Amino acid sequence: MCQKELIKNMLDHYIPEKYLHFAFDVGVILKGIDGLLELIGGFALFFIRPEQIYAFTVFITRNELLEDSHDVIANYLLHAGHISGGLEWFGALYLFSHGVIKILIVLGLWTKNLWAYKFGIIIFSLFVIFQLYRYSFTHSNWLIWLSVLDMIIVFLTWHEYVFIRRNSTIHNST
Repeated sequence: MCQKELIKNMLDHYIPEKYLHFAFDVGVILKGIDGLLELIGGFALFFIRPEQIYAFTVFITRNELLEDSHDVIANYLLHAGHISGGLEWFGALYLFSHGVIKILIVLGLWTKNLWAYKFGIIIFSLFVIFQLYRYSFTHSNWLIWLSVLDMIIVFLTWHEYVFIRRNSTIHNST
């Protein structure tokens, strides 16, 4: 028994195929939403000045900080809402490009284009590498969580790709 068959048998034993397909579909939907939000965020950073972003952040966190000045989420948002001019353009370009790439991959995966599976695996793996690299500087637990989620998406994409290839060769040979 080859390594691929061994992994497939283990997966089939512990996780039924229908659950893996469902998890893949949910992951693709979440990546699509994430890509759309990044695209919107990138556009917003192109057109909204840093002072406006900071003023909005102060406005939405003000009541929470008055109740609890140590509120973790409100303080995080307040800190994240303070963007310098150079960082604004980098952030806009970063979010916009990530959003476009994710949306293209999601559209390809949703329509079952084989190129999208390979491209998605490569790009999402590169996202994991970059996030872990950034973690070495920031030590942000969010980057670890994002990396774990992206690794799960990479695995599910690989699994779906293998499943589609296997089934398409079965159907083509009969």
